[in-house]
Amino acid sequence: MKYQELKKLVETFNSVPKCYLAQSDIVILEDMRCKGFTMLDRMKGLDFNHCRAILRVLGKFHGLSLSMKVDEPDKFKECISDAINEVYYKSENELWYKGYYRQAAENAEKMLEAELTEDEKPKYLDKFRKFVNHESFFGYMVGLVSPKESLAVLCHGDCWTNNFLFQYAQDGSISEVSIVDFQLARYGSPALDLVSLLYCCTSVELRKQYLPELLEEYYDSIVSVLTQTDCLNHYPDIRQKLYEEVREYNVFGLGVALDMIPIITCDSELAPDMYTEDTINMDDEPSKEPYPVMTTSNLCRQMIADLVKELVDNGCLT
Repeated sequence: MKYQELKKLVETFNSVPKCYLAQSDIVILEDMRCKGFTMLDRMKGLDFNHCRAILRVLGKFHGLSLSMKVDEPDKFKECISDAINEVYYKSENELWYKGYYRQAAENAEKMLEAELTEDEKPKYLDKFRKFVNHESFFGYMVGLVSPKESLAVLCHGDCWTNNFLFQYAQDGSISEVSIVDFQLARYGSPALDLVSLLYCCTSVELRKQYLPELLEEYYDSIVSVLTQTDCLNHYPDIRQKLYEEVREYNVFGLGVALDMIPIITCDSELAPDMYTEDTINMDDEPSKEPYPVMTTSNLCRQMIADLVKELVDNGCLT
């Protein structure tokens, strides 16, 4: 926010609640309901208009990192790249989450076996098994989130439907988007946010019809920020690199989807409570390991099968 004020941007990023107080054990944020912001139904996923609105906002958010790295490299290093530490996919958590992800992969494999025809299984199921059968699937995800320059940015880290609130104009169009829940923020490829959102929260039909257009909306939003800050010339091949990273990190989106799609599609009473005594502090040797949601609904099976087939057909899962 301070950097935007300094640069006097015309189109600013302000799509977050105001923070009134932040201490080691308490954060007080603006209640966005007072401004009419609402949450979508997680089970319905994102349509084109809502997904486009989110990608425009993410483009602004990510674009500010790319600009600040050029304009204020020391400040950016101090406040972002050296200050933001991975809190989820890190090697210290591997023992805690290794069994969780192994079980999530086994659950997904069972759903694929039920959803795919016998003719489809050799093409899709075998490649999926190869993907999840690393010595440590969680360890593989740890490697994927490691920052890689020059496009590494401050990422939201938990991009799915419920972490985006919407305000609407009288005609029903989307007037504003607000991003919430930054507790998994990371410094890494912008594609980590994109593939998480696209593969967990949109249908295969939407992606087939609109994915190039949606990615162009995101790209245009980044370029708008870089143009306003006179930093675009520092990223001469940014469009090509962004598309390359989206393709490279597709498999990260699949890994996140194995965890998130069962949560997104489950009934509310089955959703995990992340704030029980057993999950609050991983440093205190909790009494029981986390266990993935065991959703096997038609919607869950279909979304996972559609995603695996899409990635295999596109040559991203080999």
